[in-house]
Amino acid sequence: MNLTAENFKFNPNEVQAKVGDTVRFTISNDSGLHGVALDEFYMNIKEGETFEVVLTEAGEFEFYCSIPCGPGHDTMQGTLVVTA
Repeated sequence: MNLTAENFKFNPNEVQAKVGDTVRFTISNDSGLHGVALDEFYMNIKEGETFEVVLTEAGEFEFYCSIPCGPGHDTMQGTLVVTA
């Protein structure tokens, strides 16, 4: 899954997957310096890095910007939706 980050939003801001899927995250920055973290899967990457995970449980998991990027940083987030 390629995530594009720009000031205060991710594109896409919702990622859909199924239990058993292997998801590979990469991030690119269109503006500013951003990272992406997903705590439940111990992911914290920045531009140029990749993280791969096998999804073992259903649920909704929040990912967020892990590098302070300005006044909208606290609202820069998205959701990984994993269905059975």
